Amino acid sequence: MSLFIFKDIHHVIIAEDILKNNGISSVMVPLPKKYAPDCGMALEIAEQTGEHALSILEKSNAAPVKVIDSTQKSH
Repeated sequence: MSLFIFKDIHHVIIAEDILKNNGISSVMVPLPKKYAPDCGMALEIAEQTGEHALSILEKSNAAPVKVIDSTQKSH
């Protein structure tokens, strides 16, 4: 899974709608404050669709500010 981190909750909701309209499943999840203290939510995207989802969001001017592989352990 990948976590798509956005500037604020408004951008999370917009991105979620864009992905849904393009047939890509995402789940809104709580985001640890160490990643983004201003936005408490992120979108979790399946690894198989992550690159496609990122491409769609970039073309829609709704790209995340950061993408984190949630399977990696952070130090």
